[in-house]
Amino acid sequence: MGIVFTILLADFKQSGIIAQRVDPKKCFQGKMPIQCTDSSRFHGSYSSDFKKICGADFENLSPEEQRDGLSKFLFRKFSIDWEMVVMVPEGNKRRKTLSWNGFYITDEELLHLVDRVMTAYDSARRA
Repeated sequence: MGIVFTILLADFKQSGIIAQRVDPKKCFQGKMPIQCTDSSRFHGSYSSDFKKICGADFENLSPEEQRDGLSKFLFRKFSIDWEMVVMVPEGNKRRKTLSWNGFYITDEELLHLVDRVMTAYDSARRA
């Protein structure tokens, strides 16, 4: 799971999604949340929720179950839709996610993100 979170956070950084969507001025004490920049802190903050969603040790799941688990985790943590139907609802009714003020992932980005992370994860496990 630590590998997945490291890859995920690196993808957020590389794609610019954090820099473009998290405004430190609107975050706690005007600082970027540490979970946005430190994979061990990201892991520490979100690993228990990830385990609850996956229901087993991530490494022991089939590749399909891993992708599904990661997708469900990202949806539950980062959907800003009050009704939890889509990632980003139309209009202004949006729910706050985490302490990452302004952060969102679109439905299309979610699909590509899961693909990139799982491809990198598979490569890392084989190395």
